[in-house]
Amino acid sequence: MIINIESGRDRGFLVQLVNTVKEYDNEVPSMGNYPERIERDKTWGLTSGCFDLFHHLHIHYLERCRRLCDYLVVGIDSDRLVQEIKGPDRPINSEYSRAVNVGSLECVSVVFIMDKVADFEWMSYLVKPQSIFKNEDFDPSKVAGARWAGEVITVPDIKQGSSTSEIIEKIVSQEK
Repeated sequence: MIINIESGRDRGFLVQLVNTVKEYDNEVPSMGNYPERIERDKTWGLTSGCFDLFHHLHIHYLERCRRLCDYLVVGIDSDRLVQEIKGPDRPINSEYSRAVNVGSLECVSVVFIMDKVADFEWMSYLVKPQSIFKNEDFDPSKVAGARWAGEVITVPDIKQGSSTSEIIEKIVSQEK
């Protein structure tokens, strides 16, 4: 499920989920009153990432997160944010494509596109998740939005397989 969450905040906070989502999915609700619609008797989890060149390790990570909650909310780094983090040659796939890929997984309940780390914190405030999931690259004491969550859970990386950066390096080296 892909949800376009709209906010009345002046800073234009969260999710400007690409308008084409509405063209492809007529069931995208407007959730301006999202906090009131959260089922509080269920456990909510929150995570985020680039999810560029979507591969099996992304799927394993998200499935592992989902096993620890009833609903999993996933923030997708915007194209601008990925460039800021990974460099000018990234992302390979657009934010819309990455959001659709992640949102198509049965283990993912909600996808939102975040243009800055503060968007993740704001989503944590809205959802008040029982758990925020991060991989080993993050210091749990410095995770945005942690103050609104019950706990921060480090999900260990699976060491077999390649990261997106390693896949890109392999493709580039084969073209030389």
